[in-house]
Amino acid sequence: MKKITALLCAALLLLTLALSGCGGKGNDPAVDGQPSGPSQDQQEPAPAPGEGESGVKDIAATYQIDAAPLGMPLQVYLIIQEDGSFQLTNRLEGGDDKGSGQVGRSGDTYMLLYSDSTAEASKTSTFTVSGKQLVFSTKLYYGSSSFAPNEEDPQNPIYPTAKAMAYTEYLGDYAGVLEETVEAMGATLTYACTLTLGYGAEYSFESLYSVMGSDQVFTHAGTFEIDGGKITLTAEGGEATEGTISADKTIDIQSLVSAQGSEKKDLTLKPATTSEQAGTYTGIKNMEMGPMVMTSNATLKLDRLGGYTYLAQMEGEEDYAEQGTFTVDGTKLTFQSDAEGAEAVEGVLENRTLTCKFRISNDVPMATEIVFYADDIQGQFTAAPSEEADGYAGALTLNGDGTYAIAVTKDGTETYAEAGTFEAAASQMGLSLLLTSENGGTVSGVVSENAININHAVDAAGTEVGFQYKK
Repeated sequence: MKKITALLCAALLLLTLALSGCGGKGNDPAVDGQPSGPSQDQQEPAPAPGEGESGVKDIAATYQIDAAPLGMPLQVYLIIQEDGSFQLTNRLEGGDDKGSGQVGRSGDTYMLLYSDSTAEASKTSTFTVSGKQLVFSTKLYYGSSSFAPNEEDPQNPIYPTAKAMAYTEYLGDYAGVLEETVEAMGATLTYACTLTLGYGAEYSFESLYSVMGSDQVFTHAGTFEIDGGKITLTAEGGEATEGTISADKTIDIQSLVSAQGSEKKDLTLKPATTSEQAGTYTGIKNMEMGPMVMTSNATLKLDRLGGYTYLAQMEGEEDYAEQGTFTVDGTKLTFQSDAEGAEAVEGVLENRTLTCKFRISNDVPMATEIVFYADDIQGQFTAAPSEEADGYAGALTLNGDGTYAIAVTKDGTETYAEAGTFEAAASQMGLSLLLTSENGGTVSGVVSENAININHAVDAAGTEVGFQYKK
């Protein structure tokens, strides 16, 4: 304990000298993980550990840090105790110590003062508090590595953010449907609404609807608070809306549901039962009919309340469509069409890949097995040139028949192209994507919520570069 205290004092002394040095440049961005200092006439003393228990007691909590927006598909945890001590870990139970020490505070500025910090090598991470979130303006040290602010877009930097695991019994998706008759259009619009309550007391709202055959999406986001049976949503613009949340977690609240509307609508939202499976899945089925090959493009949409719609399209033929409900039992999904006399069919959903039998034509009553891929591993992805990628840009296409294509360019000239097949699999880092090229070579990457991170060749010599592909 004496050693830790001595190290913290040494760190504080070093920080005091750094913050009180001459020739300051105001609130310039932090450099190389060190906190940015105020200008000379705005100087504040370096944060002191705890400033007494009350100094950090109000932020004592368990936080989750999602590093995916920073380019690392990793989720870790920060635990701050009421006595001001902290620990970073990879798991809440039985996790490794990835950094520990004391929390210091000076006014509205906080700092993690690591126990292995020394006067010769100061190790700190500075943050401010925003509601139930801690926003780090400098590197956040984690084990032998660190999470640094993502400044790919200098106008909109992304900072490491720790989100409090608050209101945990209420977190998740809440879904509901609103039907509205629009007399001016002579039509009834159906809004599929989803309210998501997440870590850091953040919420996001999404309304999906169709106008004259054109799919529309309306969203808003902000923070929420729950007090007994009352829930309050505060939009990013600052407007607060109160609603109720009952014992069975049904939420009754008002919200705008479209960009065109100016009047909030009454919504009843219930806990979503199939959020984990919900999404759009696409597949391509090629069937040989003698000398002919029939190709069907299939789209399966699963909603958050156990409903589904299916559409199969073949050139020169009328589209085949059906809808119904589905249930989940582990990885097994059972689909029941609304069509009279239809029999239930079973499929398997693993690693964002669904295998199930559906019809592909009105003229063919027999169902055929189709492999569907979730939206986050389907379509066109691009990686912009960056220093990490040595100036190379990439384009990755994942097709509904399980094939892929890669094209790499530098300064507008193509330097490498590759094609092959792909599959998704579970890994220690989460969902992985395995690419097998036509010549038999393989590479694998990690699929996160925001991107696909993968290293692959950029030239004929086999030079590999890391890319972060986004839609």
